[in-house]
Amino acid sequence: MRKAVLIVLFLFSQFIPVKAEADFTVSVSRNPVSAGEQFQVSFALNGDGRNFRPPSFKGLSVLSGPSQSTNMQIINGNFSRKLTFSYVLMADKPGEYVIGPATIRSGGKKLTSNTVKLKVVKGSAARGQKQDGQSIDQQAQDIIRKNLYIKASVSKTNIYRGQQIVATYKLYAHPELSLLNNSMSKNPVFNGFWKNEIDYSNKKWATERVGGVNFRTVVLKKVLLLPQRSGKLKIDPMEMEFDVRLAVQNNRRRRDIFDDFFGRGSYKDFKYTAKSRAVTINVKPLPEDAPPSFYGAVGKLNMEAWLDRGQTVINDPVTLKIKISGKGNLKLLDPPDIEFPPGIESYDPKTADNISSKQTQMSGNVIFEYLLIPRNAGEYKINPIEFTYFDLDKKNYVTQTSETFIIKVAKGDGGEAGTIVTGVNKEAIQYLGKDIRFIKGGPVLFAKGNEMLFGSFTFWSLLCSPVVLFLFLLLWKKRTEELNKNQVLLRTRQATKLARKRLAAAKSNMNGKSSDKFHDEITKGLWGYLADKLAIPAADLTKDSVRAVLNEKGIEEAKIERFLRVIDESEFARYSQSSGESAERSRIYNDAVEAIGDLEGHLR
Repeated sequence: MRKAVLIVLFLFSQFIPVKAEADFTVSVSRNPVSAGEQFQVSFALNGDGRNFRPPSFKGLSVLSGPSQSTNMQIINGNFSRKLTFSYVLMADKPGEYVIGPATIRSGGKKLTSNTVKLKVVKGSAARGQKQDGQSIDQQAQDIIRKNLYIKASVSKTNIYRGQQIVATYKLYAHPELSLLNNSMSKNPVFNGFWKNEIDYSNKKWATERVGGVNFRTVVLKKVLLLPQRSGKLKIDPMEMEFDVRLAVQNNRRRRDIFDDFFGRGSYKDFKYTAKSRAVTINVKPLPEDAPPSFYGAVGKLNMEAWLDRGQTVINDPVTLKIKISGKGNLKLLDPPDIEFPPGIESYDPKTADNISSKQTQMSGNVIFEYLLIPRNAGEYKINPIEFTYFDLDKKNYVTQTSETFIIKVAKGDGGEAGTIVTGVNKEAIQYLGKDIRFIKGGPVLFAKGNEMLFGSFTFWSLLCSPVVLFLFLLLWKKRTEELNKNQVLLRTRQATKLARKRLAAAKSNMNGKSSDKFHDEITKGLWGYLADKLAIPAADLTKDSVRAVLNEKGIEEAKIERFLRVIDESEFARYSQSSGESAERSRIYNDAVEAIGDLEGHLR
């Protein structure tokens, strides 16, 4: 009987799912390698990690790195991420070298990679079969290198900080070269740039003449870049792996067995990695004599400002709008810092944009909307608003100034009081009722039957109710005024409510044809919840800052990782093939609701 129970328990354990732990490994592109030959070392993590620490690479020369790349996949509803750190190394002398372990933190644990023993030999001893003094692989690599390559180009290499440029990656292939398979092995990293990839989904082959030879060409990627710091910025290469088929000549009397590699003969397949060259951009700093009204705008821009009305009453809101339009770094603009006169209460501006970056230049407009609440009667003057941008044609700063705005505020029917502001939108402003009511006519009954009203419970209740109601309204008004003064507390209290609105909007688009709006609302809801709940400005909100703040508040690492994973899945699903499936959207929606619920219990 005992033996049977043990067998059943063993069989049952085989069907219990076990959560796979993160795997951190190191690999080299070739082993052995020749002295003076470049090779690549890659540290790969199946999952998400931080605080990467490489080994010392004792005895080896580090030519470049680390270059970081991330590969994400959604297969049958399962999300996976692979993080890779790569170095290009070279050994000057033959011998045996040891590439020590690297470390990284993942899931709250410190992981250590394995070690690799690298053998470095003289000259071309690491090559395979040789013929006529040169190995077949060497000859094939030389031929393919001349007939298959990736070219990286930028519209400008000497620019100002904030100036737009376009990076283009184009593949060149000889028309008679037989390409069997290809895959992207490394996407370029644009450190120091704000980037926006230009849509090139309809890739078409074209013909271009290079050195008197016609090549087939296709644009692989086009990216709009905005440098965010000055200095020498490097655009990393793009790498693609190909399987190439060549005709191998068997006539040993020929000087080169690949003299006619496009001709007849036996065929052999070779693996080849095409890699573009790195591009260095010289980013000049902007002149130091920038006026106070400069907020980082670069390009050719125009500013307009207006009030929706110039006359109002106490506590009735007025909207000030500032519209900046033209061509430039519109996505990176900050709202102007405006000083409003005492007696005018203002809120953080809302931002709406209509920006197109699908072409080779960002253009359109961005509108900043300020909600103003006058608290006292009188006439208020808003000084002219100044907006400064750096004009690339004139090579200097240009300042535009609006008119002076006058707001006339009357007392209105409610006098000096009567409005409780609970949010920053007009729709969220509630008005108290008028304090004078119509008197209902007709006979007044003070007693019912033989029961006297005077001295009864009803009499004393009616007599005391105005006092109780007055005290209640007084406390409520005082509490609301304190909340309005403490904008951080107000945002924190409204965080969950605003997040639910976003998720409700996402749910209404769950079964729609386009998945972009659904995933956009999910992402904004999650980021907006964190910004409001943690009182972190949206511009400073990053995954690292969120993780640090939540760790300080004692949130479990698993719940933090779950919340950030839902954000990653929503952002990645917009571009995956499964993003249009209603089941996938439903899963992401449910995960988002549960992730907010997990944090809400600890952040109240």
